[in-house]
Amino acid sequence: MERREKPRFPANLGVRVTDLDDFAEPFEGTVADISESGVCALLPRHMIAGATVKIELDDAVLYGHVTYAFGIDSTYRTGIAVESVLLGNSDLSNILKVLLEPEPAPEFRPASN
Repeated sequence: MERREKPRFPANLGVRVTDLDDFAEPFEGTVADISESGVCALLPRHMIAGATVKIELDDAVLYGHVTYAFGIDSTYRTGIAVESVLLGNSDLSNILKVLLEPEPAPEFRPASN
């Protein structure tokens, strides 16, 4: 049974990740899936839950925090809750706009008597 509130979409996107808490050099990884609220990235480094990160892909920049990280071989499956998104005009950014925009709230219509 799926417990997630938002659907996830598979991806295979190269990303550049910067840990903003420790001022380390950026490193490369891959986005495995993406949803309105976050991404799952496969990274070569273990990141601590709560760490603030910047994720760069094509002309899009996402800011968020790590929610979990666990190892798979020499790769760490890392969940990142997205807090802020800066998008450009590339095809990838246009796709991200659709995936990361919240669903509109249902329109309220008062009952007629």
